[in-house]
Amino acid sequence: MRTTVDLPDELVLEVQRIAREQKRTMRSVMEEALRGTIAKYQHTQGFKLSDASVAGHGLQPAFRGADWEELRTAAYGNRL
Repeated sequence: MRTTVDLPDELVLEVQRIAREQKRTMRSVMEEALRGTIAKYQHTQGFKLSDASVAGHGLQPAFRGADWEELRTAAYGNRL
């Protein structure tokens, strides 16, 4: 596929220099660079939060049916 891309002159000159030194085409140098960048993003794994839950059976009996205000007061007391 052909496309037109507007690149800074200094970037094009650097690609030309690399292509000359390696006896390659500009196209192959640019394709390699693009593939490397794409691979970097494809292999980046997102953050995964480890499971920090504890064994148990839910809320203590005293807090079953409690609303958020009651739970927050019990957890934080007067540190709100």
